Amino acid sequence: MNTSSRTLSQIPVGTSVRIDRYLSSDPALRRFREMGLLPGTIIRVVRLAPMGDPMEISVGASLLSLRREQAALITVTAEPTDGK
Repeated sequence: MNTSSRTLSQIPVGTSVRIDRYLSSDPALRRFREMGLLPGTIIRVVRLAPMGDPMEISVGASLLSLRREQAALITVTAEPTDGK
């Protein structure tokens, strides 16, 4: 695993990341994979609910919500910012 890998639950709002892998075969996570959230997919954390759960992510033109508990089972790597 890349040393800069973290779980999706640790990523701040506005940050784009690449999915590395899933740490569980949880049925809800399987549903996300079926929707195209596969390793290598770039996603962005859009916002957190007022109490921090759930979190909303963007995948292409789609917005998805997932519980922080689920996000903690997805490892991601930060994407470099353009030109910075």
